[in-house]
Amino acid sequence: ITKTIPTITQGHLIHYYVSKTPPFSGIVVDGSALSNSDQAPSKYQIMQLDYKTMIFKSKTFPGTNNIAEFIAICHALGLVKKAGRSIDVFSDSETAISWAKNRKVVTKLDRAKPVNNDTFLMIDKSIRFLNDNQGLIDNVKKWETKIWGECPADFGNKK
Repeated sequence: ITKTIPTITQGHLIHYYVSKTPPFSGIVVDGSALSNSDQAPSKYQIMQLDYKTMIFKSKTFPGTNNIAEFIAICHALGLVKKAGRSIDVFSDSETAISWAKNRKVVTKLDRAKPVNNDTFLMIDKSIRFLNDNQGLIDNVKKWETKIWGECPADFGNKK
């Protein structure tokens, strides 16, 4: 059973079909920031859906929720490449998915601040990876929270 989801992509209204049943295999990611400021402590985690196993939990770094989610997507795609097979990567962040597909991060985080150096190193490394592995982006899928509920990798920080 599927449900039609209207969405706007690049200024065009499109409809796509989503199963009412959440996926049971693949990788799911979540990013988290402790506040909505431009430089909050951020982190991400990656979970394998098949076995409900946490694959990776990042250390905390300065950033935003979207930056953490973007880096998580790219890290998960690296795991997909290493596995050598097609594995879906799910994210609930439309912004992070858009950044990954466009291979460009749009953020107010200040690159000139030394405290953000490591964060921008991760962003730059992620963009280089995406540029070198453009075919992998097709593995990224939207986790449909409104239909499936919170993604299993969710940090549970929402208020």
